[in-house]
Amino acid sequence: MEPRDQSLLKHLSTFITRCRNSGMIPAVVLGSSVNGLSYLRSLSKKNIPVLCLDHNRGYASKSRLGTFILLATDAAEDIPGEGDADRVFACFRKHGITPVAFGSADEWQVYIARRSDAPTPDFITLSPGSKVMEAIVDKQAQYEAALGAGIPVPEFANAGDVLTGKVTWSAFPAVIKPRWAHLGRKAIGGKAISVDSLTSLQAKLRELQGGARAEDYLIQKVLAGTDRCLYSYLACYDTDGREFTSMVKRKLRQYPPIFGDGSYDVTCPDAALTKAARKLLTALNYRGLVGVEFKREPGTENFGLIEINPRTVSTNQLAVTAGIDFPWLAYQMAVHSAFPEKMAAPKAPAGYRVGVAHVNEERDFMTFLLRYKAKELGFFEWSGSVMKAESFALWNRSDPWPFINMVTDRISRRLRKLSS
Repeated sequence: MEPRDQSLLKHLSTFITRCRNSGMIPAVVLGSSVNGLSYLRSLSKKNIPVLCLDHNRGYASKSRLGTFILLATDAAEDIPGEGDADRVFACFRKHGITPVAFGSADEWQVYIARRSDAPTPDFITLSPGSKVMEAIVDKQAQYEAALGAGIPVPEFANAGDVLTGKVTWSAFPAVIKPRWAHLGRKAIGGKAISVDSLTSLQAKLRELQGGARAEDYLIQKVLAGTDRCLYSYLACYDTDGREFTSMVKRKLRQYPPIFGDGSYDVTCPDAALTKAARKLLTALNYRGLVGVEFKREPGTENFGLIEINPRTVSTNQLAVTAGIDFPWLAYQMAVHSAFPEKMAAPKAPAGYRVGVAHVNEERDFMTFLLRYKAKELGFFEWSGSVMKAESFALWNRSDPWPFINMVTDRISRRLRKLSS
């Protein structure tokens, strides 16, 4: 047995003992972001043993509610840490345990989809399978599928085609963004690069070509409207590809502005966007948890697709607080489909509470600083909105360490910056 295998077995032994003592099927959450943290908090309340795996120490690794294992990475791996993740699931198989697997990031959802296609996978899960998953995480294929289903999308083109002159581009303002977000963000240092003219576009494409392949990126026209025009349809689709439950939330603030993640969101109704999302996901024969983001044109009912996230989104805790506990519903659905004698089929929630606000404490503070400096948001307006929030990404009275870690880390960073 290799030393790394021995180390993993040592970390897993206590957890496996806990699984056997509890009599519950364990959950393995791949990814330690705030999205992963919401899974730990949801499932731990149901006394389900939860193991969190990741190749970095995100906020879920600070939680007292689950067991965290840091995965070693290999430069040759397509998905960082996948070799160690395979070893963890092989260990479960050796002990006769079949866990429920969840991916809280695109890369881990790709991992799960690929492994779930095996004749005898080492876990149970809700997944649309690798073919659908690969089509969704490829933003170009995703947009093409949306057009085929009659869903409006922003004007877009392959960056490689524009660079070589195969396609002429004249729609500005625009952004350059990775086709595969989980693979391409490191090359550009974020979600997207903004361009406002043909000159800047050509310069950025030449610069991009020096460190990556231009054909692995898209150029997309920026739809009109502020961050407040962004809405997301969040849902769970059953093993037959039917919507089991859904809700809609609206971004009021995000960080970074324009092309970031929600920092302050609120639940709301929106029948038109719900109908469009259902049409799109049905055409894809989607199964599992999903978040579909749209942007509305200010002052109109027009909208365009921004992206499909083949997983829950970073504001998943908002859904749980508002009355739709996606992790728990997906856990019940997965277990029932594989072992109906062990768990009854879940019942769909009657609905969700509208007007519930969610704040990501770290991101929203950064949003406030930027907008305060630009004289767009006052302190009392910002603090008043935070005080109205019912849902929090990090703070939890029974699990305070992720929030405490964020605060101490921010303070130490500031002190290091001042001392330098």
